[in-house]
Parts: sequence; C-alpha cells; structure tokens
Amino acid sequence: MPPFTFQTLAREALISAVINSAFSFLFAFLLFRQLVTVPAAEIVKDGLVQTAFVVFFAAAIPSLITRAKHKLAVKVWPILLVSLLAAIMLALIMQSVHGLVFNAGSIESLGFTQFVGFKLIYAFVVSIVVTPLALFTLDKVASKNQAHQSQCA
Repeated sequence: MPPFTFQTLAREALISAVINSAFSFLFAFLLFRQLVTVPAAEIVKDGLVQTAFVVFFAAAIPSLITRAKHKLAVKVWPILLVSLLAAIMLALIMQSVHGLVFNAGSIESLGFTQFVGFKLIYAFVVSIVVTPLALFTLDKVASKNQAHQSQCA
C-alpha cells in the first residue's frame, strides 16, 4: 500500500495544479486572445468547461499514475467513471456559483489579463482540492480491495 502521507498528497496536488493551470492558460490564450475584455456570460460558460476538465484531470491522472506505480488492486474503469461523474457534478455546481458571483457582483466583463489570472488561480485551487481527495479515495478503495482479496484467499 502506498504511503499517502501529507507530503505525498501535497506533492501530487502541486504537480496537478501546475499542469492544470498551464493547460488553462493555454486554452484561455488560444480561445480568448483576440478579446480585450471577456464578457461575464462567456466567463460563466467557459467556467463550466474548465471545471469539468480540471476536475477530471486532477482526479483521474494522479489516480491512474498512482494505481500503476504502486500496483494497486483497483480497476481503471471505476477511476475514470468516478472522475467523470465528479467532473460533471462539480462543473454544474460551479456553473451556478460562477453565475451568482458575476451577477451578484454586477461584473459585466473582465479584461483579458484579469480573465487569464482568474483562470490560472481557479485551476490551481480546484486541483489542490480535488487531487488529494481523489488519491485519498483511491487509497481507501485499494485498502478495501486488498482486505477483500486477503479474506478470499
């Protein structure tokens, strides 16, 4: 069983956060670079997609790598399914949150630089939260599977 120490979880979360932030920057640049300001409606729509991708990759990739690295008794499909369901659920929740924040704050748009900064910070924070939760869950499932296999043997 892999040692899921605070240091291990923090390292994996930091790696995930940096990678997801880099991808968020890349997509923001590619899709919105022509805009001087990004309308709030576009930010809210983009937030749905960004949340889904960041959550999925922050959960699935570290879990799959950890599973392979430590030869954990967990199948691939449940990791992908749970990551996908978490991504959909959190994307829908955060869609509402984004809408409320921009409407309640009467924010009509963000400058491109502010928008990119928002996306970077958002991806970083989401990854820092999601990755340790995913790895903690993987550890618990692997422990249960190992205990079950030991009882059956």
